[in-house]
Amino acid sequence: LKRITVWYFVSLVAVLCWAKVYERCELAKELLEKHRAPQNQLSTWVCIVEHESQYNTSAVGRLSSEGSDHGLFQISSIYWCSPSGYVCAISCDSLEDDDITD
Repeated sequence: LKRITVWYFVSLVAVLCWAKVYERCELAKELLEKHRAPQNQLSTWVCIVEHESQYNTSAVGRLSSEGSDHGLFQISSIYWCSPSGYVCAISCDSLEDDDITD
């Protein structure tokens, strides 16, 4: 039980250190200026993020026993990121940090 508690605490600290919760306008500005998101699609992208992850880069949603959704856009592990899906050739964990370039 002690090991589980320590592991849980370390995991929580790691998430808090590397995660980011955006404000709506902050995310829109970053997507537009840093990532060159198409301006005519920006409101749709921000709306998706709001409803999927509440602007939280560390969000993980459970799909089923086979997979989960990860990051701002809740990318599915079943098809798109490792361990089970690997179409995007990216680890699911990398979708949960404050670097949204991936």
